[in-house]
Amino acid sequence: MHTDPDVIALLSLGESVGDAQDHHHLAGCAGCRAQLAELTRVVQIAQQLEVDPIVMSDPPDRVWDAVRAELGLDTSPTFPPAIASPAVPRPAALVPRTVIAPPPRRRAQVVLAAALALVAALGASVVAQQSGAPTAAPVIRAKMNALPRWAGSTGEAAVETDAAGNRFLVVTLSTPAKLTGEQEVWMSDVLAEHMQAMGRLKDGKGRFPIPADVDLRRSPVVDISAEPSPDTDPDHSGVSIVRCRLPV
Repeated sequence: MHTDPDVIALLSLGESVGDAQDHHHLAGCAGCRAQLAELTRVVQIAQQLEVDPIVMSDPPDRVWDAVRAELGLDTSPTFPPAIASPAVPRPAALVPRTVIAPPPRRRAQVVLAAALALVAALGASVVAQQSGAPTAAPVIRAKMNALPRWAGSTGEAAVETDAAGNRFLVVTLSTPAKLTGEQEVWMSDVLAEHMQAMGRLKDGKGRFPIPADVDLRRSPVVDISAEPSPDTDPDHSGVSIVRCRLPV
């Protein structure tokens, strides 16, 4: 019979639990040892997690609510309003809903599960900010129309904003026939007098940071052009494939 999962959970937290039979079984059971090693490794990662306090934002309220709900605690806000240090914050005074506490082993397993869920949520938040990935749906989106020479081509342009307020132009392009050369993405005014080169597509897709000084109201046109290969001329080729005007 395998070691009780609650005992394994407590051992991963550094508790001195289990009898001689439990420890004897762990010494000879590869499956139980692997489970203990996996839980111990996750706990170690949580303990060693280092987060830049300037980059990291406060966990959403739903994270704390989920932890309190999992532990069966009062849902009134009792956690610190801000994270003052890189360490994972501990809850302040928590008021149990009932005076009947769950069994110690069951409580330890639930605490471990809730802690791991909190670490995962914090880690995902940090990764999203450090990678610059958008944390909200695109705020502006438009379908791109094909130029006569490229009938049947389709595209889409969207503007996304990440948690730090940085803007990104995200475009996709699909053409009936395989394209040769490269495809350059541009932003411009409606008269195409002032054009901003954004970058080149890769496999019909691209995501480009929009410079802070670009006013979308003055440069609402997104254009994808066909560039000859090799092309060393930084100017617009004049051979547009698809184009649209962002609804700004």
